[in-house]
Amino acid sequence: MHATALKTALIARAAQSAMLKKETQEDLAKEIAALALQLEAQNPTAAPTSRPELFGGRWNLLYSTFNLSRETNLANLSFAKLPSAPVTVTRIVQEVAPQTAMPADGETLYDNVVEFIDAAGRPGAMVMQGRYTNHDGHRLDVVFHHVFAVPSDGRGLQSFRADLGVASDAVLSRAIEKTPPTHSSIIYLDEELRINRGSYGGVYVLKRLESAFTPSRRLDRSA
Repeated sequence: MHATALKTALIARAAQSAMLKKETQEDLAKEIAALALQLEAQNPTAAPTSRPELFGGRWNLLYSTFNLSRETNLANLSFAKLPSAPVTVTRIVQEVAPQTAMPADGETLYDNVVEFIDAAGRPGAMVMQGRYTNHDGHRLDVVFHHVFAVPSDGRGLQSFRADLGVASDAVLSRAIEKTPPTHSSIIYLDEELRINRGSYGGVYVLKRLESAFTPSRRLDRSA
């Protein structure tokens, strides 16, 4: 099958998979893995990690082998660094850039942004800040080092804490001292679609939202 047809089929199956539901149909997961493998064989980008202008940008996570529950809490999403406030996940976005354009000169960016609705029904976001190093032409070694949560609708932090149902002095921004070593290999990359295979063999299907963006980590009001 031609790459264009494979991409169309993969995106359609990823949409069907209801990525944010914990239970994924086993047959559908196998079909997505098979489509990803076929696309890997037709990858148009040699040594994808040598093309930061192509793999960088904001990407919408369409599918992950390791699915999250839509109904969860901030502690589960943050290596237990944030309070156990219940949230409903609405979207996961990955932001990748060779440099963050932040004060830390030269730091790469590999951030996961979880958009959610809080207990009061209002929008917020959790940003898991990461950095990557280029291991080889396909693999990025990733370290996550900071996490924070903020409202997405202009509320003050005290109102946000109240809507989350946490204490008025609850900490919403924390450094992550140590995370398990992780890596992610780009097995398919073009201007629209990226497929990664993670440390434990999981498949991640991402569709580009935009190439140029302002990092969500700039929203951290404690910085």
